[in-house]
Amino acid sequence: MKIRQNSWRIYLGLSVGLFFILLGFIQIIADWNLPDYAPFLNWGIGLLWVGYFYFNMKNGFFKITEDELILYGFNKNKVLKINELKEIKFSAGDYIFKDGKQEIRIIKEMIDKKDFPKFEEKVNQLKTALIDTKINI
Repeated sequence: MKIRQNSWRIYLGLSVGLFFILLGFIQIIADWNLPDYAPFLNWGIGLLWVGYFYFNMKNGFFKITEDELILYGFNKNKVLKINELKEIKFSAGDYIFKDGKQEIRIIKEMIDKKDFPKFEEKVNQLKTALIDTKINI
């Protein structure tokens, strides 16, 4: 199950990227007294923001499978195995999933409103499964 970010955050990144790309074209057309690399710098920044938009649309924000929890990132994804979970808690607007080595922190406001009920249901299932395994130990 993929959990998406708020759509306004994703589309904000797209609009910022398009702004920088347009700014690069305007700098060439208007012939402002700027260094020669300025339009290329703006195009590069714009393409990074458009890449951010594409990355978020393709991957989502967070994924819960039967075996693992995955928090997507640009350079490295954080992965927790569900059978190794030690603690799940809600603190100060964040959902925190911990195993023995690392933790994943999910900010509630970053989750898309359409996906939040599915996410909350899955978290409650994981909490009850975690409590059941602690009782059986």
